Amino acid sequence: MRFAKRRRGAVALVLLVALAVLSLSTWAEEAPYTGAVFTWAEAGGGVAVTGFDDGYLASLTEAQRGDIAIIIPETIGGKPVTAIGDLAFYNNTHPSYKDCRFTSLDLSQATHLVQIGEMAFDSHSELTGPLALPASLETIGKQAFMGCRFTGSLDLPAALTTLGQGAFKYNTGLTGVRFPAGLTTIENAAFSGCTGLSGELALPKSLKKIGAQAFQSCSALTGTLTLPEELTFLGSQAFYGTNVSTAVLPPDPTVVLENGGTAFRNCARLTALLCTEENYAAYAKSLTYADAKKLLGYPISVSYADGSAPALERLFGRPLNLVKGADGHWATDSGFALPADDGSTGYLTRWSFAEGGSTVSPASAVSGATLYPVRGYADPVLTPSDSRVSKVYDGQPVELKIDISHPLKGDKVFFYCMWTKVHNYQKDKDRWSTDNCWTAVDVADSAPGGGDWYQVTVYGYDYATKTNFYKSQTHYFYLDIQPADATVLPVCAGDAPLESGLPSLALGEGSTPGAIAWEEGQTPVVGTANYRWTFEPDSGNYRGTGGEVALTLHPAPAIAVEAGVGGAVSREGEGLWGEDAVYRLTPAPGYRVDTVLADGVPVAATGRYTFPQISGPHTLQVTFAPLWAEEAEEMIGTLPPLDGNLAPEEQAAAEEAVLAAKVHTEALKKGGTALSAGAQDTLNAALAQLSTVAVEGPDHPALTLNRPAALLSNMSQEEAAALQAGEISHYRLSLQRGSAAPDGREQAAIETAAQGYVLADQHSLTLQKIITRGEDTEVVPVERLAAPISLTFTLPPALQAPDGIARTHAVLRTHQAPDGSWSAEILEDVDGSATTVTVLTDRFSTYTLIYRDEAVAPKRCTVHFAGTGLADTEAAAGSLLPQPADPTREGYRFGGWYQDEGCTLPWDFAADRVEGELTLYPRWIPLEGTPDGEVRPAPSPAPTPDEGLPAETGDAGLPLAAGALALLAAGAVALSRARKRR
Repeated sequence: MRFAKRRRGAVALVLLVALAVLSLSTWAEEAPYTGAVFTWAEAGGGVAVTGFDDGYLASLTEAQRGDIAIIIPETIGGKPVTAIGDLAFYNNTHPSYKDCRFTSLDLSQATHLVQIGEMAFDSHSELTGPLALPASLETIGKQAFMGCRFTGSLDLPAALTTLGQGAFKYNTGLTGVRFPAGLTTIENAAFSGCTGLSGELALPKSLKKIGAQAFQSCSALTGTLTLPEELTFLGSQAFYGTNVSTAVLPPDPTVVLENGGTAFRNCARLTALLCTEENYAAYAKSLTYADAKKLLGYPISVSYADGSAPALERLFGRPLNLVKGADGHWATDSGFALPADDGSTGYLTRWSFAEGGSTVSPASAVSGATLYPVRGYADPVLTPSDSRVSKVYDGQPVELKIDISHPLKGDKVFFYCMWTKVHNYQKDKDRWSTDNCWTAVDVADSAPGGGDWYQVTVYGYDYATKTNFYKSQTHYFYLDIQPADATVLPVCAGDAPLESGLPSLALGEGSTPGAIAWEEGQTPVVGTANYRWTFEPDSGNYRGTGGEVALTLHPAPAIAVEAGVGGAVSREGEGLWGEDAVYRLTPAPGYRVDTVLADGVPVAATGRYTFPQISGPHTLQVTFAPLWAEEAEEMIGTLPPLDGNLAPEEQAAAEEAVLAAKVHTEALKKGGTALSAGAQDTLNAALAQLSTVAVEGPDHPALTLNRPAALLSNMSQEEAAALQAGEISHYRLSLQRGSAAPDGREQAAIETAAQGYVLADQHSLTLQKIITRGEDTEVVPVERLAAPISLTFTLPPALQAPDGIARTHAVLRTHQAPDGSWSAEILEDVDGSATTVTVLTDRFSTYTLIYRDEAVAPKRCTVHFAGTGLADTEAAAGSLLPQPADPTREGYRFGGWYQDEGCTLPWDFAADRVEGELTLYPRWIPLEGTPDGEVRPAPSPAPTPDEGLPAETGDAGLPLAAGALALLAAGAVALSRARKRR
């Protein structure tokens, strides 16, 4: 609100104000102040107080500034005070208020006050006691009294029409509020946090708007809340957290329910939202907030169809046991029950809102005006065992049980249970069973409460209808089985050599299964002393424990061991006086035992050395040397066969040797020493025969992995060592083929690299190491091989070269770099077969078959026509030969062309193709009147007819007929030419 600049009044007005100031408790008697008390601005025909005058505040003592009463006068400068301006007494906007404390507010003289501005008295928690507002007041602005501590009941003036946002927010001392009949608007959070407001809230009929959070957290509001008839807007969370039990909705269902009716969110005691039957459907649609919608109902009289009991006054849509009390509030009556007989015969009368419909219970929602009797089975009598069981584990079962009794059990009905164990508030185990008990034995079966328990629900089944007729409430059981004390009988050598560690410790017969060990941090000493041990049971049914054992330790035989670089020396056993001391010599991967000096003397030893029956000090010096490639290959060449015919001990030793060879050779590779290809193949083949190792090729007819064992070159030294130690229980290399689906960047790389080639079939190839350690299986993709492998792709007929075409096949392999970019490489075919493509590769991704074609110039072949005088001709290899004109010979007719001089293999010009140099031979058949027999072709010049021609076969009249036909044809030709000349 904006006002004109402050003006000072006449001297007389100043004197009047001074007199008013004299009445304030803060007046400084020793230095009377004669200036203005308030600053003000013109507001229409009156003035608006905008705060205390700085000069007035400066005139007050420190004590007076700590106890200032705000008394708003009737007039200032002869003009009525009609308003208190925005932020007028708000500390944060007046630096001069910094050290002031306003302790009371008196508006009784401000009889013309119409408006209190925004935040006028905001955050003055010292303002307490009853608040009297002048009758003329029409508007209270936003946060005008927020955070004040007024007490008692607040009477809002009759002229008030609007309560601003947060106007009385956090006024926790207010116990009640009376609204004027003309109030139309209560803005957001107007009374939010007024926890002292109690009882039923009476809202004026004139009210049209209740803003969001208007009465939020007014938890002392109870009873019935009737919303005004003229209400048009109800804000979200307007009554959040109140304890009203019943709310009556306006008769006009077009009222705007912000956020679907969240005005009543978190109203724990609210049992019903009442409306009329006529507007029930409309409210059911507008109340989209589920927690509010389920409370909607309208009064209805529910009668029993058989008249067995008086009618009930209930709410449609709300439970049958929601009953209206004498005070008019609706509340749940836990003792309400529907009329029923005792069920002693096994049958019982129940009730339904539809004839023959589903039966209802007291908690069922009212869905009709009539309850119809339904004759059915009585409920069983359930008798659960103790709901709480507590015991120490003893190995004996505990039965959680619920006995089920029914007169018709086993005859017409039977019962079954759904048992559930709940752990940490989540279902852990379910068990459907006709058994009425759950048996528990172990500590792990405990469910003592908190988030753990057992529960059972009983179901009744009707044999006749094959349906369930009964479901019980849930019964709960709490079982607490505590761990028992373990029996621990430690066993160890009571007299032992002094070592860096204590002697081995074991459990004696009769002990509880578990693990016993020396407590850490103990220092063995020569002589007799007690040493502590700890025990952890295998089963959670027992507690861990500890104890002490008395040991006598003496100095161990002094054997000084010195191991060089590349290996280790360790003792097997305890090495007691008078016993053999055995030392194991273990070369590091890639090393061998070089020299062994026992007490300074060279000895022959590779894996172990023994000092027999030691009785004094010794020295053992071992050096190791790098393994040579020749030695590694010799080691591989002497590996024992794994043919399946070995005894278990021999098989284990053979597999140990194979894995040791692998560990050593991989170590050699790290040092830059390579094996020969033959030795690597031999080692890979041996690895492939191990029971813990497998190699899988792609299961696809178009793809073959040549020499699958070659993939084992990719087994690392660490993996071989883990197999050797038993840490890896199974090791599998699997080459898998799938359908290729390259993305746009990969496909672009393929097409760029395939310039001049045609793209064909695509395969996605991946190689995985599948490694099992205990119960865990790890899948590791292999991106690049240690050495290339050979893959053969079988070409489908459609990709094989057609006749006359020279087709070059290859494979295009893509690769993705660490930066995500793609490249492609052409792998040449190395097998020379027309039906397969074989490539060498060391990576796996998308493989694309590609090819390019070249036309083959056909071979030209010379064709000779023997004995005819016809000129030689040429024809393309594989082509048909054009048929020449038939040759002629006097006294003979032409009988066709043949491939041999004997005229036994005829040439078919429509089918036979030229495959190379060719000579065709004519067959001559004599005409009638010539010497009998045929003339066979011969090289030019042709032989005379009397040179022994073979006899002709067939009809001798054929030559005469042919001659006659020739004469006739000649005559016809001559006649035709004569006519043309004319």
